[in-house]
Amino acid sequence: MKDTIALIGITLGKRKTRNAKILFINTISKELMNAHIKVQLHEKKQLGSKSTNVMIGVDDHQKILVAGYDTGSKMLIPRYKYYPLNMQKNFASETINMVLYFILILSLFLLYFVYRAYDQVDLIAKISLLVFGCLILFIGVVGILMPTSPFNFNRNSVATAILYQLALDQHCDCSYVLSDYTATTYIGYKQLAAYYGNDGKNKTFIILDALSNGEQLYVCAKENQKSEAEKLSKSIGASVYLVTKDIENTPLSLFENCLYVTSGFEYDGQIIVANSRNKKDYKINIDMVERIKKGLEIYLK
Repeated sequence: MKDTIALIGITLGKRKTRNAKILFINTISKELMNAHIKVQLHEKKQLGSKSTNVMIGVDDHQKILVAGYDTGSKMLIPRYKYYPLNMQKNFASETINMVLYFILILSLFLLYFVYRAYDQVDLIAKISLLVFGCLILFIGVVGILMPTSPFNFNRNSVATAILYQLALDQHCDCSYVLSDYTATTYIGYKQLAAYYGNDGKNKTFIILDALSNGEQLYVCAKENQKSEAEKLSKSIGASVYLVTKDIENTPLSLFENCLYVTSGFEYDGQIIVANSRNKKDYKINIDMVERIKKGLEIYLK
């Protein structure tokens, strides 16, 4: 697992741009196909780009293990919190983050005033203006590029690494899906649900999310999946978290039968993930990761 986490989380740790996603897909697909494991790409045009779900193994399994592999832009919001089961709160955070990046872009207009003032000041002031202008240019470029975080273990390299390693080991009776456009939206999950259509009603989807370093491990489910959630939670050493209201605000609403595995902490009736999509997202609880992998092998046999 450590080598796989290093590959997914460091070597291929940034998967925001189309080119970075292609590099990631080509790298893992080569290893999977060398191990004689079937790999298919399911693509759909989304947001002016292509959303590419990587389908691993055959489709006729009753259980499907899912992890989002894309990474989002770095969060500028101080003390940002991610809510695995609250799409509305996450959307609000994404909107605020976009506004902050837009403000960085607008700062480029200050270069005009730097240019106007440059010829009217003495040498020392010119040097100060040059330094200020370079700073503004740097800030503006950051706003335009919207860079991904340098570390993305919680969102979502560790979950991706667990799924990838399980697929390579070939010990589980399931199919695997690495889903695109899940770091900031549910587009990849919706694409997956549409791919299976009515056939998906007879399958169980196990979604892995934020499994790097949370205080507590949870298996989240609707009430109709309570018994399955208890089986999985026993295997991986997690608590069962039943979602009984506002289900449409969660990924559980997209699938008839779905188990959602995440770490985090509970506060005010919500599961919250701290330290994701920022420079603090570098910690890994390797014991928990190994426990999750081994537990999934037991559950998916």
